[in-house]
Amino acid sequence: MDLIQIVALTVLAAMLALVLKQQRPELALQLGVAAGALVLLLVSDQLVGVVDEIERIGEQFGLQSDQLLVVIKVVGMAYLAEFGVQICKDAGETSLAGKVELAGKVMIIAVSIPVVASLLSMISSIV
Repeated sequence: MDLIQIVALTVLAAMLALVLKQQRPELALQLGVAAGALVLLLVSDQLVGVVDEIERIGEQFGLQSDQLLVVIKVVGMAYLAEFGVQICKDAGETSLAGKVELAGKVMIIAVSIPVVASLLSMISSIV
C-alpha cells in the first residue's frame, strides 16, 4: 500500500471520528486507535525492508550485530512511544502523553548505554 492510500485511509478515519465524537466519543477514540494500528500493519512490510537494509549496511561497515540491534530497538521504541503519545493526546490526556514520552526517552537511554560504552571504549583506545 502506498502513502497516498494510507493518507486517504487516515483522513477518512479522522473525518469519521469527528462525526462519531459528537454522538459516541468513546467510539471515536477506538476508531482512531484501530486506524493507527492498521497503518502500522500496512507499513510493516516496509519496516522489515528497512531493518534488512540496516543489517546489510552494518555488515558492510563491520558493525557488530548487537550494536545494530540496539539501533533498531531505539528506532522501534521511539515510534512506539510516539504512537502512545498520540493516542493519549487524542483521548485528551496530555499529561499522560507527557509521561509516555518521558518513559520512552528513559527506555531509549537505558537500551543505548552499552553502545555508548562501546563507543567510548573505542575512542579511548584510539587516543
